[in-house]
Amino acid sequence: MSVDGPLSHRTCIEGVALLGWGYLSACVSCVLSSACLCSVLLKALAIRRMVLGNQHDKTLHSMRTLAQAHEELGEIDEAVALYQEELSALQLQHKNEHDNVRMPAEHLVALLAKEGRTHHAEVLAVKYQPVVEPGVLQFEHARYMVREGQRFVDVLILRTEGIDGVISCRLRTRDRTTRAGTDYVVMDEIIEMRDYQESMEVRVKILEHVQEVAQVSFEVFLSDPKGGCSFAAGDHHRHSVESEVVEGEAVARVVILSDSAVQNAIDASKANDFDADGDGQLDFDEFTQLMRDRKGADVADQGVQDSL
Repeated sequence: MSVDGPLSHRTCIEGVALLGWGYLSACVSCVLSSACLCSVLLKALAIRRMVLGNQHDKTLHSMRTLAQAHEELGEIDEAVALYQEELSALQLQHKNEHDNVRMPAEHLVALLAKEGRTHHAEVLAVKYQPVVEPGVLQFEHARYMVREGQRFVDVLILRTEGIDGVISCRLRTRDRTTRAGTDYVVMDEIIEMRDYQESMEVRVKILEHVQEVAQVSFEVFLSDPKGGCSFAAGDHHRHSVESEVVEGEAVARVVILSDSAVQNAIDASKANDFDADGDGQLDFDEFTQLMRDRKGADVADQGVQDSL
């Protein structure tokens, strides 16, 4: 079969433009020379530029495929020009994020170094150095509510503004109006998040005992960040015992509510819109959501106190 036979030159070009390199490899690589393949790939790239624009993912894919073909032929200048155009587009789209730019940049830098273009390689290595963003840690809520008799509370730690690398910090508990060892189990441990891990759930154990007041509270807090991470600013820093700003910490308050006080508040509530399970009654989870929606998560315990 020749390129002028049933599978015409035009068909090859359109096949590459629409279906990618796999189409060409399967159909015509056995009958076209490397130089002819480059010619076909160049025309396919031109079609994608015209139809999809220079920034489209498929255009960039065609660009990379043609660059690889030039590189295999030893046409380094042509390959470098295409690799750089692709990288410029990727940088605009992804701003040197961890994996999107790193691998093609590393390939280009290695190619230039191999060809003895050391200065050019060093310049590009700096230009396309990936931005590493370890992230910012904070609790999902500034306050968590549990009722007397509930054996634990699951506290969610969120990692935002970056998920690059392994990070760690110290997690501890401290009293407000509770007594450590009587109301809850003391925690003091190092927690770690893996590369690309976005969250972590920590279980805090509540101890069973007779609660004489409507509510007591303690704090779970993060400190001593490692691996380049930091803690969220704002209210997540503010809930020390003295209600002052605590630098270098992320803090969540756990409020333990007495069963009788909570049940009285639930019985008195008319908020049927929060009856998620449709049983005609407001259980504790539904009551907690009601308080968060009415007062906001950061003042939920005050909302409970008002209801009690």
